[in-house]
Amino acid sequence: MRLLLALLLTLVLSACVTQESTSTWEVNRLKRQLDACNKRMSALEQRQKLVEEELDEALSRWNLLQDAIKNLQKFQKQQISVKLRSKMGKEYTKAYIAWYSSDYAQAARLLSAFIAKYNDPYLTQQAQLLLADSYYHLGEHKQACQILKSFIQNYKDSVFLCGAYYKAAMLKCRVPKPAGCKLPRRWR
Repeated sequence: MRLLLALLLTLVLSACVTQESTSTWEVNRLKRQLDACNKRMSALEQRQKLVEEELDEALSRWNLLQDAIKNLQKFQKQQISVKLRSKMGKEYTKAYIAWYSSDYAQAARLLSAFIAKYNDPYLTQQAQLLLADSYYHLGEHKQACQILKSFIQNYKDSVFLCGAYYKAAMLKCRVPKPAGCKLPRRWR
């Protein structure tokens, strides 16, 4: 009986020791996982910091770019203002007022004279578009189409190119489609 009791006590003690060693092993495994998680968190925090720095730099560049664009627009407005105060600008303004007032015959005469006399890249292009519109309102559609076709062929880098193409499409003129210009669906 003592032998049986001793054997039973030995089994119970070995089970406790095995359970204790298993618990220690489990604790060590969890510690290793926690250390690995901490390392990953540290790496992610460093990446986040780099991303935030790059974002700040990009926003700073964006703000500089927006400021430069605003300054350029202000300069262009001032430049146009100076042009409009000159003799050329006064003649253009007179022609524009005639067009705006729906005096298309007077506008066509003044705009034609302006285009023949001056070669300002901005105002001459505007004048040609207004001249085409004046001829359209006077019922001279063929003349309007010729001006728009000439505009599209001669001013491929103009900021008004797509506008000229749209106007030509509205008038049903046969003009080549410039690259980058798309017609609204209702005009196709």
